[in-house]
Amino acid sequence: SGKFKLENNILQVSGFEKISHIAEILYDKDLSNTWMRFIGLPWTIAWAVVGNAGCFGLEIQHTFLKAEVLDLDSLTTKIITKDQANFSYRNSIFKNGKYTVLQAWFVLSSPEEKYSFNWTIQDIVNFRKNKQPRGYCCWSFFKNPSKEYPAWKLIESVWLKGYKLGWAYFSDQHANFLMSDGTATYKDLINLKNLAQQKVKEKHGIQLVPEVNIVRS
Repeated sequence: SGKFKLENNILQVSGFEKISHIAEILYDKDLSNTWMRFIGLPWTIAWAVVGNAGCFGLEIQHTFLKAEVLDLDSLTTKIITKDQANFSYRNSIFKNGKYTVLQAWFVLSSPEEKYSFNWTIQDIVNFRKNKQPRGYCCWSFFKNPSKEYPAWKLIESVWLKGYKLGWAYFSDQHANFLMSDGTATYKDLINLKNLAQQKVKEKHGIQLVPEVNIVRS
């Protein structure tokens, strides 16, 4: 396709490609089903690496091999390996803003996983269509503090599901999706974020942490 190189189950792909598009091509051409779970994600390869994106038990770190990055301090390129990337839940060394991911390599055979997964491609499509809202949104906004206390459940517990502040609101389809009606300002979104953090902290003693990068405060 010209969008990636796949040899001996090693995928080399530009950081600017959409991860969903690459996953679709791999699946459609019967090259690999490993990334099938990423179909429907809005992120580029670079942002998926930065945030250690994950779906249905598979995270970027489970297939990541290395990345070529631009060091924004020295304006030189370098290679960062998996051991150097310091991956954790929705986090990595790339999230500090020092590096731009130019391209990355992934091992698509026998990935480690958080849990096994046996959905079909249609199951994934139906889930994205029926369980996740569409429109102007930040996608999944807060990290899940634990399996017992996912962010959506905590937000619902303080009656903020569907709640609107300014022109920003939490989706009434999935409470952890921070949305805009198309006119929400940065301040609207931040105010609603802060409100959710405050109410959840007061009720449960849990600090909600954004999984998205907030580039202005």
